[in-house]
Amino acid sequence: MDGPWPGGCDSFLYATDLAPGTYAWGVNIVNRGGVVQTRPGRRRVISFCGRNAQGVHWCRTVDDQNYLLVAIDGKVYWAPFPFLNWTLAANISLNPLATRVWFCTSIQAVQYNTDDSIAVLANPINIVTIQDGSTGPWFWNAVDQTNGIINAAYITGTANKIPMPIGTAMLWKDNYLWVACKGHIVYASDLLYPQAFSQNNFLAESTGFRMPRSITNMIPSPEQGVLVETDSSLHSLQSFIQDRTQWQTTQGFQGDVNLEIGLVAPFAIAYMHGMPWMLTARGVISYDRAQTTNLTSVIMTQDGEMMRSKQLLHQDIRRSCMGVWENCLLLAVPASSTFNRHTWILDAGVAAKLNNPLGNCWTGIWTGTFPVQFASPIVNGVQHNYELSYSSGYLALNTGDSPSPMVETGLPPQAYIHLYENMIPNQIDDVESAISCSFETKAFVLATDDYYRFVFAEFMLVHIRGIVDVQVYVAGVAGNYQLLFATTLRADIGPWGNPPDAVLYYVASAGEAVPQGFTTEFENYRSQVRHLRSAEFIVHASPDGAACTEIQRLDGVDKAFQLMIQWQGRMGIRQLKFFYDRQLQSPLGVCPTDESTEPHITVEATA
Repeated sequence: MDGPWPGGCDSFLYATDLAPGTYAWGVNIVNRGGVVQTRPGRRRVISFCGRNAQGVHWCRTVDDQNYLLVAIDGKVYWAPFPFLNWTLAANISLNPLATRVWFCTSIQAVQYNTDDSIAVLANPINIVTIQDGSTGPWFWNAVDQTNGIINAAYITGTANKIPMPIGTAMLWKDNYLWVACKGHIVYASDLLYPQAFSQNNFLAESTGFRMPRSITNMIPSPEQGVLVETDSSLHSLQSFIQDRTQWQTTQGFQGDVNLEIGLVAPFAIAYMHGMPWMLTARGVISYDRAQTTNLTSVIMTQDGEMMRSKQLLHQDIRRSCMGVWENCLLLAVPASSTFNRHTWILDAGVAAKLNNPLGNCWTGIWTGTFPVQFASPIVNGVQHNYELSYSSGYLALNTGDSPSPMVETGLPPQAYIHLYENMIPNQIDDVESAISCSFETKAFVLATDDYYRFVFAEFMLVHIRGIVDVQVYVAGVAGNYQLLFATTLRADIGPWGNPPDAVLYYVASAGEAVPQGFTTEFENYRSQVRHLRSAEFIVHASPDGAACTEIQRLDGVDKAFQLMIQWQGRMGIRQLKFFYDRQLQSPLGVCPTDESTEPHITVEATA
């Protein structure tokens, strides 16, 4: 028996060495409570016709208004929550060939009078600063939605006021806007005035804070202030010191955190459970501040379980991006592609409950889109996850939506670029495209390492909703997957498909003055369960397609067998049973067959 699977996915160990409760691979699944099941759906919010998706940003104002901003081909579009009505920011013109566009929401609380004295604004203004590293800074005013370039005319006061320099990564932290400029220098704005850079109190006068290498991004860090990342190092700036005159006299104001690891992909960094996770040249790490106080602490990569995808990564992983949603970390990587074809899922909620020692685990990959950047707004106490991406497959609106073939500029051809909302609840089957899922088990091995013949398998399927097509395959460790059976399951989930005289009941909302039977909540049928048993295994008629062909056991005998379950629709797998017949082994030694003139070729297919 195997299942449930609280250990998650592990493609690093050989399939025969996996512990019970772990599995070899998963595609388009989630793993909650140890039950492997169809991932949540995604909703297409809007499509943009363009070539180059450059970034998405969530802006939340001081009065708790929420906006999304999207940069495509040098143009910026914005929409208020629920992000249905989009407007082009007409006065903003960025570099259409820039790989990425940087956004940062800051607060302007003061301005300069004509005599350079400081006046406090009665109503602070949220300013979204937008940079691409080449065309100059632009701004978007979240109060009245005006937009344009930040220049000297916008900075009030005398003519010697210095506007914002051209830069890339930005961070609003401790009432200053920190900007990465000229590749390796960090400048800080005037206090509570993100557009102005007239105050020149740095460690070295007027030169900013110099880093050893080009800056990839900056994030806030408790007790450290600003955490500055290059591709091979981490540095800190004690931004919580508000008085700039103390910056030059504070020992360690600029410090080195780590000179061995850094952030290689600017958008591949995110906070989850109070710790920053980042993609380094070695792999994914979590920077636990509590464990780095001791300089002998070892920072280990935490993505070995995703080796099946990791070994297929393009040599340039700087397009990778990372996002979060509740207990889930999403990392989109360029596997077998120059764009982010696989999205790795790290879940801290597989078996999360009080006093449970189980921690994070990888659950597999999601496919179907090519993410560029994620945004995770929290609106009215609910966290959302939005994804700006190219798309392919069943999510593509037109032929050619995939970001290939490439053109000379390195950009995809004219195509639709989509903004999706991930992690939406299960929908009614009639309005939702069936999601294609795949689940590969560990390879079942006898404790004595003897040969055996696979007989049949039994599956406990749960959470069945709507129509689900199921296919089950088996393979020895020395052969190909061959089909065991295919079937279709049906579990109606609402009024659709019911008899015409069926009574549709509603659920009355507690505490609301609403007549019984007139609320908006449908009473659906519960998800269903099936116990399936496969037919007895029959060796494939073609030697090349046999499950044990590599060891020339066309009788279907091997030392280990592995199952792969694929389905289209909403379903979960709670447990499976594997039935076998032990085979007697010959007590005689056998000289191996020389294969120097007769190679054995097995075609490899990867997800």
